[in-house]
Amino acid sequence: MSLYIRYTSLAAQLLSLVDAGKKTSLTDTHLHIRDKSIFAWLQEKFPGRIDLSAHAPSDLTYMADQFNSWSMIIRASQNGDQP
Repeated sequence: MSLYIRYTSLAAQLLSLVDAGKKTSLTDTHLHIRDKSIFAWLQEKFPGRIDLSAHAPSDLTYMADQFNSWSMIIRASQNGDQP
């Protein structure tokens, strides 16, 4: 699956959660991003709302790594640190 399709598909699903008023805490989200369980956790938290069956395990690993990198940058900027 191409990089653009990989993120577009996931973004559409995540935005549908926002549009439906589904919420989670930022702390919990960062914790699951850090331990790379973010996708399994989202599927468990919002059953039937996140379908990752089109994504190869390597795609999910890559995206989890990217999410972790972004999360570290966000946390560093919130603490006034340089990433």
